[in-house]
Amino acid sequence: YVALGVRGQVEERVIDRAIVGPVREASAAGDSCSIGRLTIRDSIVQSLTDAPAISTRVAAVALERSTVFGDVDVDRLEASDSLIQGVVRVVDNQHGCFRFSAAAADETARLPRQYQSQLVAGGVPNHWFVARRFGNAGYAQLSETCPESIRRGGENGAEMGAFNRVIDAIRRDDVRIKLDEYAPISVIAD
Repeated sequence: YVALGVRGQVEERVIDRAIVGPVREASAAGDSCSIGRLTIRDSIVQSLTDAPAISTRVAAVALERSTVFGDVDVDRLEASDSLIQGVVRVVDNQHGCFRFSAAAADETARLPRQYQSQLVAGGVPNHWFVARRFGNAGYAQLSETCPESIRRGGENGAEMGAFNRVIDAIRRDDVRIKLDEYAPISVIAD
């Protein structure tokens, strides 16, 4: 478990196709050092403690096709096709967008404009994932107990989160269609 702390003046930090611990803008109040933009795409961010999984003071955060296990406390947020198991708190909710994404519904939640997004009452339960422990097969993949609205809630009709690009739901549909098309008449594919 290692937290990624960014220090100094960083114009843009990109995390692409990675599994990381908490990401924090490691600067004190009044310090001019900060991240300009933090982009996390096709990645998994996990916090094993009560501390937020993503925490920034100044940075604009772009979250694309990612799964976050923990809270997100940021200044500005643009989230797309992402699944956040914790609560999202955005300081500047006049900018940014929360689209085709899901997060925990909470009275402390503060989101930017929402489009085709879902807030889950009681939070995103662990059983929606095949495995939550790093190293297990199926880590962060959505399970069959996950509602269809999440498993097919991405902009492309695939699952929200880090495995969006795999388009698993769409591929399963294609296999079922082919089985129905080429199977003998008396055989029903299930």
